[in-house]
Amino acid sequence: MNYFVTGATGFIGRHLVGELLKRDGERAVPASPRSPSTIYVLVREGSRGKVDALVQRLGAPEGRILPVTGDLSRPGLGIDGFSEPVDHFFHLAAVYDMTADDDAMERANTEGTKHVIEFANSIEVGRFHHTSSIAVAGEYKGVFQEDMFDEGQRLPHAYHRSKYESERLVREGVAAKTLVFRPGIVVGHSETGEMDKVDGPY
Repeated sequence: MNYFVTGATGFIGRHLVGELLKRDGERAVPASPRSPSTIYVLVREGSRGKVDALVQRLGAPEGRILPVTGDLSRPGLGIDGFSEPVDHFFHLAAVYDMTADDDAMERANTEGTKHVIEFANSIEVGRFHHTSSIAVAGEYKGVFQEDMFDEGQRLPHAYHRSKYESERLVREGVAAKTLVFRPGIVVGHSETGEMDKVDGPY
């Protein structure tokens, strides 16, 4: 089972990687050979230390978590020569800071997702998992269900707009079967209380 994760060192990402280490279920890419699951994680040049720290934190066996150097700001993530089939591709990398400027959100959340899609469509992917946000509902009044998307809702903040646009890109552009997740406010770990932020609701 091969996984590919963007945003692996973020709060949700590192807990996801920890859970993936425990799994080795049915393959989404039938043609790929059976072997111990490998988790490929996107890492920027110069940030390898974050992945090394994640491997150490999780106690991952050697070779189970493999860094792939790339950058959300580059077309196709700037990755050349990656040819492994990926059973499950998880896109979590994004700017979640509501105080970040509009351009930073646009670059990371919208342009970054565009480049992730370019890369995912260039390799064999069984299923693409996109972490969106309830922010796509904007100022919609009433219950915003999982099968709803473009309901004419007002998107008052750059974060709402960038997450809406990134989900639209995924819905329209990903070649593989796709699942979209829309978390609300992620304050911390429900069992340990661990958290990364100390502002706002935190």
